Amino acid sequence: MGDRKKLKRLKKQFQGMYPQLCLFAFEYLQDLEVCQDIVQEVFLEVWDNKITFLNENQMTGYYYKRVVKYCIAYLRSHPEKIPEGYDEAKLDEMAKEDFYFARAVAIETKLLLEQAKKK
Repeated sequence: MGDRKKLKRLKKQFQGMYPQLCLFAFEYLQDLEVCQDIVQEVFLEVWDNKITFLNENQMTGYYYKRVVKYCIAYLRSHPEKIPEGYDEAKLDEMAKEDFYFARAVAIETKLLLEQAKKK
C-alpha cells in the first residue's frame, strides 16, 4: 500500500479517535497539553513503525493501550505530576487492562450518546 493511502488512513484514524484519546489521557494526567502531545506521539509511532490493523477493534485497543503506556511512563518520569494519594501500586493498577478498558468504554459510550443527541 502506498504512503499516500497509508497517510489518508492514518488521518482518518486521527480524526476519529483523537478527541476521545485526549479525554482518556486526561483522566490519567489532568494536563491537556501533555495529553495532546502523548496522543500525537502514539499516532506518530503508528506512522513511523508502519503499523496496520486487521480491524477497528484491534486499532482501537492498540491506541488506548499505547496511550496508557505513555501516560504511566510520563507519571513515573514526572513524580511531581502524580495525583496526591497515588503510589507505585496505584500506577500499576492504572496500567492494567481491566482498569483502563472500563474507562475507555465509558468515554466511547459518552461520545456515542453525544453524537446521537446531535442527530
